[in-house]
Amino acid sequence: MDDGNPRRAHYDSFRKVCDVVDYQVQKNFTNWRFDGDENVNIEIYYPVIILQGELLEARETKKSVTLRSAAHLQFRRSVATKGTSVEYQIDVIREQHLLKYLELVDGELERTGCLLRRRHKAVRSAIDSIVAAAKRVTDPERKRDIMDYAR
Repeated sequence: MDDGNPRRAHYDSFRKVCDVVDYQVQKNFTNWRFDGDENVNIEIYYPVIILQGELLEARETKKSVTLRSAAHLQFRRSVATKGTSVEYQIDVIREQHLLKYLELVDGELERTGCLLRRRHKAVRSAIDSIVAAAKRVTDPERKRDIMDYAR
């Protein structure tokens, strides 16, 4: 609903980003086919909102709120759905901070890749176990639960 309120429009942007993440995750699970040995396929999502204008961080004090300029903040959104809660972490950055943000993401992905390669046998064993459990069920929602929450 667009009521002309700019604060509402900004808040709706967070909801839309979460909707896109949900769509991409669902598409990944819907397209998954269990054919023989599974390759390591890890999907990492970095939902981000990029602002052209000023980004302010608000901090509550005992008597008021203090504001300070920021280049990068993280917004956490919790959504209750189907009897469970889904947590989203959305990066909010100023456009001028984009290159530094992309360097941060590249570093995180590189560290993740190194850790996965270092623990290849444990990762392979976990994937084989998850796939075996998922192959035993036919219900798509149950299969996704196994893939999402395997321990």
